[in-house]
Amino acid sequence: MLRADLLRRASHVHVTGITAALSPTAAAACANLRSMVGPHTAISVDLNFRPALWQNRDTAALHDLIAQADLLFAGADEAQAFFGHAAPGRILSGFRGLDAVVLKEDSVRASVHRRDGRTTEVPCLAVEVIEPVGAGDAFAAGFLAGVMEGRGDEAALRLGHALAASTLVVPGDRPLAVPDADERDRIARAGLEWADWRVTPDRLPWRLG
Repeated sequence: MLRADLLRRASHVHVTGITAALSPTAAAACANLRSMVGPHTAISVDLNFRPALWQNRDTAALHDLIAQADLLFAGADEAQAFFGHAAPGRILSGFRGLDAVVLKEDSVRASVHRRDGRTTEVPCLAVEVIEPVGAGDAFAAGFLAGVMEGRGDEAALRLGHALAASTLVVPGDRPLAVPDADERDRIARAGLEWADWRVTPDRLPWRLG
């Protein structure tokens, strides 16, 4: 059960689109999230559109959830399935409350598209993939960690990629390791070395020492 007092004290609330599909009560809670958190709490939503969960059901609850968000994460494929396109500018135009769309393009790149027209993109890391489960959630966690630390879009994208890569190289849905403060700084500041980094089950290239 959602605790309204906890939500109102939060500076940022992150919700996945799967939550809205779980039950009518979950859908209702998602549809009223902004009223529960208040106007000053940032809301991010990971689209996580799973057609099987919405079969023969109205997707209005997911639409309403996105309409309350400040930031939307979406894979290009799921954006195409839900919106009928994967154009960040059109998504921003359709949801006036959104400040930014983070578009993930499979193993190619991820990009941030701001309402003011700024666009930032960072290519994915080379990864020896063991299992893909959990990588999307890890990406969002890494990106939001960057946001909460006051980092810019490029650094936040790098942190998202790094945490997703750390999840891809192990079975299950948890990362091999969560980078500490020094490692996060190295990831955020990565320059030309980024293109040479390869993540494997026995090597996280940003590890210090």
